[in-house]
Order: sequence, then C-alpha cells, then structure tokens
Amino acid sequence: MRISVNADNREYSIQIGPGMIKEEGLFTGFRRAAVVTDETVAKLHLDTIMATLERAKVRAGSIILPPGEEIKSRDRLFDIYSGLMDNLIGRSDAVIAFGGGTVGDAAGFAAATYRRGVPLVHCPTTLLAQADSSIGGKVAIDHPRGKNLIGTFYQPVLVVTDTALLSTLPREHLASGMAEVIKCGAISSGDLNAGEDDLTRTVYRTAMIKAGYVQADPKDTGIRRELNFGHTIGHALERASGFELLHGCGVSIGMVAMAKIGESMGLTEPGTAEQLISALSAAGLPTEMENIDKDAFRAAMLLDKKGDGETVNAVFLKKIGQAAVIAMPIGELCDRALGLAR
Repeated sequence: MRISVNADNREYSIQIGPGMIKEEGLFTGFRRAAVVTDETVAKLHLDTIMATLERAKVRAGSIILPPGEEIKSRDRLFDIYSGLMDNLIGRSDAVIAFGGGTVGDAAGFAAATYRRGVPLVHCPTTLLAQADSSIGGKVAIDHPRGKNLIGTFYQPVLVVTDTALLSTLPREHLASGMAEVIKCGAISSGDLNAGEDDLTRTVYRTAMIKAGYVQADPKDTGIRRELNFGHTIGHALERASGFELLHGCGVSIGMVAMAKIGESMGLTEPGTAEQLISALSAAGLPTEMENIDKDAFRAAMLLDKKGDGETVNAVFLKKIGQAAVIAMPIGELCDRALGLAR
C-alpha cells in the first residue's frame, strides 16, 4: 500500500505493508546512511535493515541509543550529531529513524538541524509511530520543563512502514498506538473501531487520515490542530508521571477528559465521553485521571507548546467524528481537568 503526501513543497511516499524494510529498492537512492535506533529495536531488527542497506549498496552505520523518553534530550541529541559525523553523513545522504515515536522525534530533529538539514527517512517500528508520528514532519526534543518544546517541522523524504514489525511489540505499546487510531476516528471518520484484526489495514486507514490533515495544514496553524485532541492534557500527564505513563495512555485519558469537559460546557454532544470510554477500554487503555501529581501536572499544562500566552487552542468534539478548536484560558482548562482527577 502506498500513500503520497505533498507538504511544504515536498512530495514523499509512505510505503505500508509487511516486510517493507527488506525492500532494498526503497533505499537505493542513497550513498550513505546512519540508522538511528534504540537498544530494544536494535536487538530485534537492526540486523534486518542493515542487511537490506547492504544489498542496496548503501554504506550504512548505526547509532544506538538507550530506550525511553531520555532519547529526546540535549545530551542524546549531541550523541546523534557525533554519530552522524563518525559516519561521514553529508547533505545528500540519509538519516534513517528506525524506532518508535521518541526515536523519530530525536533523529528527525537531528536530521533537520545537522549541516542545516540532511534527508530523513522514517522507518517506524511501533503502531503509534506507524499510524501517526512518522507522518507530517513534526520533530522535537524535550526541555526539562516540558515535552516537545524544542522542535521544528521537517518533512521526510520517505516513510517505510513495515507492519510485520508490530508482531514483536509488547501488548501495552500496541494499546498505546491504538489511542491514536481511535483519536483519528473520533475527530474525523467517526469510526472508533481499533481494528486489531488487520493491523496493516488499520495503519493504512489511520495514516490516510493523518496525511490528509498534513497536506491541508503542513505547519499546524489551522485544521491540523484537530489532531491534538487529548494531547494537551495527555502530555501534561506524561510529564507529571516522569514519563512512566506511555504517550497513548496519556492521550487516552486526555481525550476522555476533554469530552467530559466539553459536555459540561455544552460544547460536546452528551454521551460522547461514554462512547470514547467504551472504545478505549476495549483497546486496553486507561480513561481516568488517577494518582497524579497535581502541581507537576499544572506546571506542565502551563508550558504546553500549543499555548499562546495565557490561552491554549483546546480541541473538543462536537460529537464523534467532528472536532472543534476553541481558544480558552489555559488556567481554566487546567482547573477543569484537575476537577476530574481522583
């Protein structure tokens, strides 16, 4: 399956299907490449992609980082830069982000800024990255005071989505990815079915929705903001947990919270939150704000990257399948969210 994306005056393809990272023809346009990955993915799949690059006659090296959100730090970013220098990566070569969303964010930011930009190839290995974060050009690292506060937009030249890699994904990470699948249904198609029975079709369906938003609004200044449904609260929950909470779990809780807040404000059709809870619970995702550090949550909310001074572009559902972006005081949103906490 192939999806074509045209954004920021750059057209690239998303190649989706089982076994895609074994297709050497996808990589033959590069002379050199540096594969940026983490220790977990390296143990499972690095040999496979390196063999593919060898068959494609690409001179490739690897940069292996510790797993987790720590990848998106200043120190790890400089480790990536050093690895790119060691591998003699130039502006006609490639950085291959081979991992989940954290690897994609950090490697993508490195590619965007190293030598003022070198070609970026995403090879996502998690459902969350395949269905969402590898598409659209958002790349970033974290600051100690907030998630994704240091970033830019940098479109890849290619996305290689091998759905066979999902067979090695831990159950909790598969569920985390389902949050983004359900989110796309909640804001656009109206279909809240997670679709675990056919993950290739699920990834394709969700990637098509994401690609449509990206093409319509590459820089996230208009309709693409709808994709942030659940994320303002979700990111704050991640930060407040010290990133022990998986991204998709935070987004799941955030979506339910926004639906409940929307219903209480008369913005959201009654019963919407219950529909979300049913779909998210069936996918194995949490839906309640429990045992949170309220001070840490508030601090993270006030530094949300989507904020504009004292306001934030909050994404609500009018109903399942229809979203609305409404500017509101971020302090008010924070207070309403904390009012739901147990």
